[in-house]
Amino acid sequence: MAHVIRKRGDSSEFSEAKIFESCYAACLRSGIPLGEAERVSSRVASNVGRWAGGRTGSIQSSEVLSRVVEELKGLDCPLAADTYRLIVDAF
Repeated sequence: MAHVIRKRGDSSEFSEAKIFESCYAACLRSGIPLGEAERVSSRVASNVGRWAGGRTGSIQSSEVLSRVVEELKGLDCPLAADTYRLIVDAF
């Protein structure tokens, strides 16, 4: 699996679980009900995981961010996409 290079230069192995958790938090903070937040987060994490799994080498965290935001907007969750961006930018 690919490694993600963060803004500060360190890296870690790509984790679908991290995508799910942060996406789920963004969904809840943007007012999406629990069941729907879980469904959306699971789908986004799975899609982004497939995308990352097809990559070799390193992935910039900004690429992962863009991919998650694109997935959320594609699922008609633009507020969750904006909230996700705020959550990720805080770290």
